[in-house]
Amino acid sequence: MKIFVVHGYQASPGEHWFPWLKSRFTTAQDSVTVLELPTPNEPVESGWTAELHCAIGRPTGDTVIVAHSLGCITALRYLASLEPGWSLRGLILVAGFAEPVASLPLLDPFTADNGFVDELVVSRCTVIRSDNDTVVHPAATARLAARLHATLITIPGGGHFGSADGYQRFPELQQELAGLLSTAR
Repeated sequence: MKIFVVHGYQASPGEHWFPWLKSRFTTAQDSVTVLELPTPNEPVESGWTAELHCAIGRPTGDTVIVAHSLGCITALRYLASLEPGWSLRGLILVAGFAEPVASLPLLDPFTADNGFVDELVVSRCTVIRSDNDTVVHPAATARLAARLHATLITIPGGGHFGSADGYQRFPELQQELAGLLSTAR
């Protein structure tokens, strides 16, 4: 499997649970790439989507995408921009959103014209949210899950699943990803 991790706003590959996830799932059979998206403090939608095209290319049945926060809508925009015929082993979205975040108007270009979300078909899609996220309202993440017809997992007290919330490790994500990979073997 090829696992790609897409970070969010103001993040980098060495933060939060990203290094831990990479160390847990990198094996002889599985590679984990934590993308480094350009200008994470002043993200530009076209630049972030282009980076996914460069790093992932055309996904196949052995591709898994795990995304966090702004990385979620970026991953969805990337998938929507692909020519028909692509496939994924699975998509896991953590604290995602597809609508404006009132406190972060800088991110509005990522959520503009988001009708494509309703048209995406990903057979194995899981959305993870907490019940006390102060960055992305939990209801916004639930609405994203509904639009994608995804499985929704709610983790009590998870915050925004960043280091400040105690998330240098992410056992619930590990369990979800392990289950996804085991169905492929």
